[in-house]
Amino acid sequence: MQIIADDLNLRDASHLFDWHRNDGQPIASASIGQVYRARVRGAKNTMTSETPKDEVWEQQEAWALEELNRRGMAHLAGQEVALKVQRPDARSSAALDVYLLRLAGATLKKAKVLE
Repeated sequence: MQIIADDLNLRDASHLFDWHRNDGQPIASASIGQVYRARVRGAKNTMTSETPKDEVWEQQEAWALEELNRRGMAHLAGQEVALKVQRPDARSSAALDVYLLRLAGATLKKAKVLE
């Protein structure tokens, strides 16, 4: 979750997203990233029976709505969203993959396996 927090300039991504359904575990994964399911905080009408109804929760929801308004994203408050997170090393990893494929291709071409 730190990648999400860093990308959005947040101290903690859970201030803006509620992961209660999957404990912040990815719901899908690929070679360059992962997908997480979350509810965007900021909408009081999204409380469930599992949601703690305390002062801290109220403060987090109020802060989230203020932050969403500041970012022009208030329409997302309370929505279930999918967050696609690119792995931090995806670019260098992809570059290495391409290099290795070219090296393998050149080697196979020299061996006259590829023509």
